Amino acid sequence: MKYLGFGVLAFGLALSGCVTPPEPEKAPPVLPGRVVEYKCAAGGSVTVDYGEGKVTLPGPETLIQEEGVQRWSWPSDGTHHIWALDGAGVGTLSLSSAGSVAVEKSGCVAKS
Repeated sequence: MKYLGFGVLAFGLALSGCVTPPEPEKAPPVLPGRVVEYKCAAGGSVTVDYGEGKVTLPGPETLIQEEGVQRWSWPSDGTHHIWALDGAGVGTLSLSSAGSVAVEKSGCVAKS
C-alpha cells in the first residue's frame, strides 16, 4: 500500500509538470519616434512623445525609461513626473515630490 501511495504521488507530480501556466499579459511595445495622445478617465489628455529609452511630456519634460518596465521617470531627488503604462497599455501620470507620489491623471487610453 505504501508503494501505491508513492506511485500516485509520482504520477501527480509528473502531470503537474505538463501544465504550462498562461503567460502574463504584455502591453504592446512602445515605438521610438511615435507621438501618442492619451485621453484620461477623469477628463483631459496627455501627449507623449516616445524616444529611444525616454519620453517627452508637455512642458517639455523628458523622462528616462526604467529598466525592464514601461515606466519613465527622472532619476533625481527633486520633484518629477512619472509616466507608467500597465499591461493593457493604459497610462498613469503621477508627480513625485518630497518622498510622496500623487496621481495627476489615470486611466489614460491612447486615442485611435
